[in-house]
Amino acid sequence: MRILFALIILALLTGSLSYTKSDFCKYDIDYPDDQFDQPDAIIVLTGGINENGTLSKIGMERADKAIELSGNVPIVVSGYWTFLVNYTPAISEAQAMKIYAEAAGAQGEVFAEENSLDTLGGAYFTKINFAEKNNWSKIIVVTSDFHMQRTRYLFKKVYGQKYKIKFIEAPHNLSEKEFVKTRERKFLALEKNWLFSIKDGDTQGIKNFLYTKHPGYSKKIQPEPEALALVLC
Repeated sequence: MRILFALIILALLTGSLSYTKSDFCKYDIDYPDDQFDQPDAIIVLTGGINENGTLSKIGMERADKAIELSGNVPIVVSGYWTFLVNYTPAISEAQAMKIYAEAAGAQGEVFAEENSLDTLGGAYFTKINFAEKNNWSKIIVVTSDFHMQRTRYLFKKVYGQKYKIKFIEAPHNLSEKEFVKTRERKFLALEKNWLFSIKDGDTQGIKNFLYTKHPGYSKKIQPEPEALALVLC
């Protein structure tokens, strides 16, 4: 079963796709600084947790960057933990980052988003549970430099043109950085294939996809994490 699922994912990654590189150029364009004043909120993606419930080094770097930018602006820390994790952490990534950010001197309120299991879920759940409910329209998203291309694509796909989103990198000198970039490219190729037919900003379309086809959220698809790892790592 493990090998079969890996082959299915591999087919998605290497099969014929219905888009070209030019279809995605718009996702690489950010708002100029002179068109983006005070944000309504900052969203920071959590980036990992240790089994004992302490925040990963990557998570600390992202939180530090968000605090540096925030002033009194509210911060949403987004992430339960990845559906690929092979252990059960003591607390969620979001709770660990919230504790860290508050102890590190965050001046605005820090909210924990604990429904998401990956970056796509982070975009979806921050939109429906925070941005829409609080009428936020100008948002800064913080993540690591190696994770930024995927993050930019997924947040623009999920949020759509109604929102002004600025993306800020938290630098990180990973020793395995090239390996991580390769993995990120594989994830991004898969996600572009998954989401190509969904219009930007189509919240219902994203919801339908998550709960019917996404291996992290759909009850119909229950892959073992090792199966995904065979092709995504």
